[in-house]
Amino acid sequence: MKRNLLFAAALLAGVAVSAQEIGEMDFSQISSETPVVVPAGTTVAATATGSYTVATAFDLPAGWKTLGCNTDEFEKMVIDGTEVDVAQGVTGEDGNPASALGNPANNYDVPISGACYKFTAPGDLTSGKPCGYFYAFGKLSPNKQYWVVESSAAGTGDAIGYELHMVSVGEVYHFTLTGNENGYLNDDCVKASYPDLAATGWTGGTPSLDQMLGFPRGGSSLANGLGYVKFPMYEGMTYYFGAAGSKMSLCGFCVDPEGDAVISLRDADGVVGDLQISPAGEGNAIDSVESAAEVVAEEYYTVSGIRVAEMVPGLNLVKQTLSDGSVKTVKVIK
Repeated sequence: MKRNLLFAAALLAGVAVSAQEIGEMDFSQISSETPVVVPAGTTVAATATGSYTVATAFDLPAGWKTLGCNTDEFEKMVIDGTEVDVAQGVTGEDGNPASALGNPANNYDVPISGACYKFTAPGDLTSGKPCGYFYAFGKLSPNKQYWVVESSAAGTGDAIGYELHMVSVGEVYHFTLTGNENGYLNDDCVKASYPDLAATGWTGGTPSLDQMLGFPRGGSSLANGLGYVKFPMYEGMTYYFGAAGSKMSLCGFCVDPEGDAVISLRDADGVVGDLQISPAGEGNAIDSVESAAEVVAEEYYTVSGIRVAEMVPGLNLVKQTLSDGSVKTVKVIK
């Protein structure tokens, strides 16, 4: 255990973030599609107060570059009404993240090299107190394994549970990897979150988004999309995050005291409108643009992405096809 309080107990202690802060990309040193070599610790995104700064985690010989990240014409992330430009982000040119044991997504270990990011939460490392939730915005790919590692000292750390929310080809997807009683991940935690993973060829470690949906890697219709990875953070702890199966394209971030920020995607000129990608309020509903179109067909899925003939007790994902040809997904509790 890397914190001095249990995960569940610490959550009861309250949070230290006094207000929501948004971190926008800093393109002062990485500003073109031509890779540039920068030292570990180079700032890629920061809040206006400077309380939170995300930096490159390691030296990357091939360098870092900017990357166009807007998908489905979305170019803005809207966080409780505040717009953040996510049309462009930063990514490593090469260098799959690795730990001393290999792939950090497969062994839940702290990375020691590769294209990934890190930040340190403010506060006293010995307190063990939560200080809010971190949202990493980015272009997300279905064949990558996203991971977050929490560390209290250089070279040590363990993967923690997280949520991932994204929009891909007009549809909204929500994934959750629930950690153990301290918030840390292992194979048993992953199997508990997605019990049907074995059918996808999963053999351990953090699954890809395709596998979370119940498809063999590369076999689903899920395309690249925009979204975010969300996880709790604790005072003084350092967090590494990224993607295995290449690298993560980062477009900015947000820290929120309670973890209930309402986050949407928006086209720059308003043509597309909003698609809600954050469960909001007590209903945890997924809302899309209001439309006069009627629902003409529905498909039902479990939270692990398995299609079923009818809704099951508990939480269901309902894919609705509308008369205008559009598709939306809603959460329904039966």
